Amino acid sequence: MTNGNPIKIALQASTGTLGSFMQDWLKFPTGDGTWATCKAEIKGRFGEVVDDSHAQKLLSQFKQGRANVQVYSTRLLELAQDAWTPQELKLLAIQKILTNHFIDGLTDKHLSYEVLKAMQHKPKLFRTAVDKAVESQNLKIRHSLRKHPV
Repeated sequence: MTNGNPIKIALQASTGTLGSFMQDWLKFPTGDGTWATCKAEIKGRFGEVVDDSHAQKLLSQFKQGRANVQVYSTRLLELAQDAWTPQELKLLAIQKILTNHFIDGLTDKHLSYEVLKAMQHKPKLFRTAVDKAVESQNLKIRHSLRKHPV
């Protein structure tokens, strides 16, 4: 049993190259040997983001695709965390940029219109945009189920 140790849990869940990396890291941990250090090394070795400017470029190209709004917004926020520091992410200017990327990447144009309409008189905060998109998405699903019951 791992007793809740995130590094050992990650090792149990890892296979292939990542599993080998985790085993080696457990034998010879670097830095302070904490989960935060391990995660940073995994991200550096296996992540697709090279630096913050690369992350910002990926953000501008990132689209929802077939994911639901919740998954899409989570992935977008993960890219944003690679692009900016936690302090920068709190800045209104960065929130506006992130919100615009979110809206531009929505697949459903009616949904993006609903979010834009709702954001018209509110601060352009990412969380507000996501909440409105989730609300509209769920309303659309409920409406669809009433018209076409399973």
